[in-house]
Amino acid sequence: ADTGSIYGDTSAEAVMYRPCTGIDMDINEMERIAERIVNLERAVDVRNFGRCREVDEMVIPHFQWPEKCDRTHISEDAHEFRALLDRYYDLRGWDKTTGWPTREKLEELGLSDVADGLGV
Repeated sequence: ADTGSIYGDTSAEAVMYRPCTGIDMDINEMERIAERIVNLERAVDVRNFGRCREVDEMVIPHFQWPEKCDRTHISEDAHEFRALLDRYYDLRGWDKTTGWPTREKLEELGLSDVADGLGV
């Protein structure tokens, strides 16, 4: 028997949200809210704690232990990790050099004031 997508019902949260809250919201609206939250959290970390790509790369040594046997060992120059970080930043709409949300992404999410506050 076909069990469907390996991801299951990706709109289940939206389906359950209305009976729990009385608010009718579809999955696209929920995903936009989640994206705003992620970008706001990143902006706060950038502004208050100096979060940047350099900080994100600080975990690289954890993945360079030669004894690692869980297939997360990366090369000495960590090019794999940096390439994945580039891809993650691209998917988020963040600057690949700084790791900061771009003005374009923040404006798309209705967060122009946050972009102004970061000076991006």
